Amino acid sequence: MSQPETTLWELEPHTEAKHIILRNYLRAWFPIMGQYNSRILFLDGYSGPGQYDNGEDGSPIIAIKEAMQYLDSCDKRISNKPEIAEIVMIFIEENTERAIHLQERIDSMEIHKKINVQVVNSNFEDTANDILQELEKSKAQLAPAFLFVDPFGYNLSFELIQKLMDNPKCEVFINFMYEFINRFIRRIGQEAVMTKLFGNEDWKQLDLDCQPEERRELIHGLYQQQLIDNTAKYVRSFEMKGKRNSTKYFLFYGTNHKKGLLKMKDAMWSVDTGGTYTFSDATNPLQGVLFGNEPNYEYLKDLLLLEFKGKTATIEEIEDYVLCSTPFRTTHIKLPILKPMEQNQELRILTDRKRRWTYPAGTIIEIF
Repeated sequence: MSQPETTLWELEPHTEAKHIILRNYLRAWFPIMGQYNSRILFLDGYSGPGQYDNGEDGSPIIAIKEAMQYLDSCDKRISNKPEIAEIVMIFIEENTERAIHLQERIDSMEIHKKINVQVVNSNFEDTANDILQELEKSKAQLAPAFLFVDPFGYNLSFELIQKLMDNPKCEVFINFMYEFINRFIRRIGQEAVMTKLFGNEDWKQLDLDCQPEERRELIHGLYQQQLIDNTAKYVRSFEMKGKRNSTKYFLFYGTNHKKGLLKMKDAMWSVDTGGTYTFSDATNPLQGVLFGNEPNYEYLKDLLLLEFKGKTATIEEIEDYVLCSTPFRTTHIKLPILKPMEQNQELRILTDRKRRWTYPAGTIIEIF
């Protein structure tokens, strides 16, 4: 959507779907990161007012509530493990009226004492650069962080994302505004901002005189490859479509940790159960109509055969491949795929096991 002119605006279905992904991921992220770190950071680069026209929570309030839920569970749990000392939450909003509304909304909440909330009335680029400069001066690293970068437009610095992701425990969730990028990528006067967005001038080499689907894949593919080459080992995207079923934007997630990838895929599957990693306002599952009813197991089987046919592999190697190189979840492998394949004598188990049709840790499988 274009930049709203009002302080609050209507919550659109695709935005609600985006918030479901964010909420479900943070519900896993806070406990995982809090288990191993005394201080963690959630940064929302384009936070908005924290509320929509009908009172629905915006991303800052969603994040605060998930952090409080995690800390409340920690308070109730008896454990000898070190407790997290602080969750820093930085919400950046350039529009003054929206920043004030967000601060008022936060002030009305009873915030857990371990949550340090900062509302910054500025822009994402300046604030993030200030943070990086302070870290450089003090020769410190960014705390383990989840960066939610959700702009209305596409004036976004790839170099800045790259610098933030140089910190080893940093993850990023970016709204790549494809609808606007596709519209303006060839417009005279947009060269500098496109080079800033993609991080180099490779976008100029794209042959975009093609069908819309191919054009979308070229633009999406270039940005994804840039993220993989320069920011994160594992990158996954989710396509959001509008009421006319045309692509509005892609959500790109980048991490260097497999557990993060696992949890983000779980969060994305909670919105699209068919595994196409797509949500469309034209077929809104939040209103009871699923875009995809179930995973395409035949496609997953084809991918496994393409990778492992004629080979021997452990169950761990197969699960790792599915996690890192396919859209599917590791829970989609055993009963839906391996069991029928074994029954049809398309594979053979080379290790002992207690029960048939099970594939415990260490299982070695030969796929014909």
